[in-house]
Amino acid sequence: MIEDAVDHAHLDALNERMTRDAWALWEGGFRKGPQETGNIQIDPPVEPELFFEDAFLNRLAICVTTAYLGGKPRMTFNSGNAAMHGTASQSTHSDFGNFGRVPAAPFAVVVNTGLVRMSPANGSTELWLGTHLLPRSTPESDARVVVGPQAANTIRAEALDARRRATPAKGPFQPTVPKGALMIRDLRLWHGGRPNPTHEPRIMLAQIHFAPGYNNPMKVRMPEALREVVQRREDVDVAVEWVSGRVDNLRTTTEHTFNFLEEEKGPAPYREMERGKWAEVGA
Repeated sequence: MIEDAVDHAHLDALNERMTRDAWALWEGGFRKGPQETGNIQIDPPVEPELFFEDAFLNRLAICVTTAYLGGKPRMTFNSGNAAMHGTASQSTHSDFGNFGRVPAAPFAVVVNTGLVRMSPANGSTELWLGTHLLPRSTPESDARVVVGPQAANTIRAEALDARRRATPAKGPFQPTVPKGALMIRDLRLWHGGRPNPTHEPRIMLAQIHFAPGYNNPMKVRMPEALREVVQRREDVDVAVEWVSGRVDNLRTTTEHTFNFLEEEKGPAPYREMERGKWAEVGA
């Protein structure tokens, strides 16, 4: 965690806009998992007046991800999530596990920024420290792959119990994150959304930085109006699909395809998964 990294006025402006967007998505029926979790995906606006570099291309965060990943990072994902009012928890999962064999070395990190103070009181994400280092073939890290359009790597209950017994000091826990702070986590880390008992959306930005030698095919859709701002940055490569005119962030929210593999590999076809070849794997 890096505190005091993002200007509060920038967060307030984004929160005002994205809270309206979150309600529009929610009332329109868009969900990420069961409704009772209150968890939805939400893309931030990518518009010149709301594209704050300390929120989306934070220099302190990039210093950390550069050191961790072994070189200038490549950002291919810019989104977020909103914890609406909820009464149930999201399944504990690892973001990468549903796409096949996981690299042993650090290859991707998530940079999270809450638009407000985050805590158990408004549904801060539960974290399992150290789980990104687990050997992916051991019983302690076995996971069940859920097949379908919303495929997710759900960690087995027995693996969660074993982890609790083995390393009680490493969680799980829900952190309290001050407004203006950044959280940086390995993409492989076990985590899960927890319910927000309030009626105010808790919104958190998320960018994914990949190691320079890891050829991930995803791209961030941005308007031409931001080209100069993004391309003048020498500390990070941003994979962009440039478009003329405005980018509709509500539409891009609903069009996400999550592919964290390298380009030449690609995810397992659903037809093979449905036949059982990928129905249950170690993670």
